[in-house]
Amino acid sequence: MSEKLFALRKIGGSMSETVLWTNPNQTGNFGATTITLSESVNNFKYIKVVFRFSTQTNNQNYVIFPLDMWINSTATNGKNRCVIASYASNIFARGIAYASATSVTIGACYQVNQTGSGNNYVIPVEVIGLK
Repeated sequence: MSEKLFALRKIGGSMSETVLWTNPNQTGNFGATTITLSESVNNFKYIKVVFRFSTQTNNQNYVIFPLDMWINSTATNGKNRCVIASYASNIFARGIAYASATSVTIGACYQVNQTGSGNNYVIPVEVIGLK
């Protein structure tokens, strides 16, 4: 585990959160798109992405990226960060990448253990800045 992620784990809930984007349709399919954030990611130390496992469940999880790792994850340089979830014995993944200080590219969801896509899985719920 990287030192930054270990440090984040140690401080846990002591960071303030600012919601930068909320999905207005969290129960619908979510295809590839670029979203606009309400504030620059440069104002934060970490970026938290909250997602639902599927449109059929309210179960959620999240991933946290240190800002420098986030900024170096552009779609054009092929360094997408990936959110992976297991649901009903299937594994789904969705690429997430920094597009600019105020936008994020979210890829289509695809099923890892079979051929196909599933844009009704790994639904982005919120992007949150932590400081």
